Amino acid sequence: MPPTRRKACVACIRTKRRCDQEQPQCRRCITNKRQCVYVGRTVSSNPESANEQVDHAVALADNEWQLQRLLDHSPSFSPCMSNVIFDYPNHPFNFPSTPDNIPFQTDVIQDLTTLQPSTLHLIGASSTASVQARVEHVVRRFTPIPSIFVSQAQTFFIHRHFFQTHAFPALQDVLSICALYTLKTPATQSFVFQTVQHKAQALIASTTPALLDTKDLVAATQALVLYQIIRLFDGDIRMRAQAELDEPILMSWIDHLRSIQCHTLLLASPDSPLTLDSTAPESPLDANSMSWDTYLLTESLNRTLITGYMLRGVYSFLCLGRDSPQNMSLRITLQTALWHAQSEVGWRRAGEEKERLGFNVTKWEEGMKKALPGDMEELGVLIMVMLWGKEKAGVWLGSRADEFGLGG
Repeated sequence: MPPTRRKACVACIRTKRRCDQEQPQCRRCITNKRQCVYVGRTVSSNPESANEQVDHAVALADNEWQLQRLLDHSPSFSPCMSNVIFDYPNHPFNFPSTPDNIPFQTDVIQDLTTLQPSTLHLIGASSTASVQARVEHVVRRFTPIPSIFVSQAQTFFIHRHFFQTHAFPALQDVLSICALYTLKTPATQSFVFQTVQHKAQALIASTTPALLDTKDLVAATQALVLYQIIRLFDGDIRMRAQAELDEPILMSWIDHLRSIQCHTLLLASPDSPLTLDSTAPESPLDANSMSWDTYLLTESLNRTLITGYMLRGVYSFLCLGRDSPQNMSLRITLQTALWHAQSEVGWRRAGEEKERLGFNVTKWEEGMKKALPGDMEELGVLIMVMLWGKEKAGVWLGSRADEFGLGG
């Protein structure tokens, strides 16, 4: 457009606002603290320099216009001081336990199953068909865990508050890897697999269980469990082979955690040193006297142990048709309101509203006498399926069966 007809400044032209054409800057540009350039009026001894200034101003104005459009159409958020919004199930990051849109490679189970199943000592079942169905269900619930961790920063063995409060480097790294893995495409698959392998090996190389405190070792073990889930069930042969080589390392970390669980009493303050006590009870401290931080550490530790044992059990069963017996005498709380609470206020309120149910895996029937379908969350349902079978677990859950993939 000729300069004689284009009198408004570039910024006002781009934003379609009326320009007062004041010199050297219009009032709108002064108010918005941006460069004001008039096409055809730019003073410069170098024509090329003048054109560069105009181009820069046009681009700057265009970016500001696009940003303003985004801001105009973005939802506004008001600060909320109420603790209710941070409590389950109202917390904005609480999603269904397993997204329905995550695909599962059905051929993975077929590839892993090399022998007809015989027995699985982990659950003590005798019906091979029933055991196969139970194992396949657990594998299908394990497979989406990396994606769930990305979307929620929490899984049934990693608590969001425990993860975010301590900012464990191992969990921060694996969160990034899970996000990368979730977004992989055929074009990026090779790079993603190499990155997964590299990060898993870096974690192993940098972790010495005897030199870590309990919290850091729990976080490192949780991270390695996530790497194992990705590599064992993706379907890539090379990743699976490396994961099989790393399994003894994971189990050694779990054994170290188990020795801590069996021979120490976790103090109320997570920053206090652990007190060795050979007479410490097998179960956690009494729920009524336990602090929020102690609950998170104790529950995370025991849930990580159970998840590690279960991961090894189902994979070994699919590949070999058998599994080595594990000491599953671990006590955990499987109530949704407790595990999904995101603040101490919400956690204590949940404990006051209903009796806190402690489950010992080896005494499952006894613990289930007081439980209701509304109490259970993902890990409890997985244990229930392994012990009772899919059909009985689905019947017991009733209307919640679909939530855990047990409907129909």
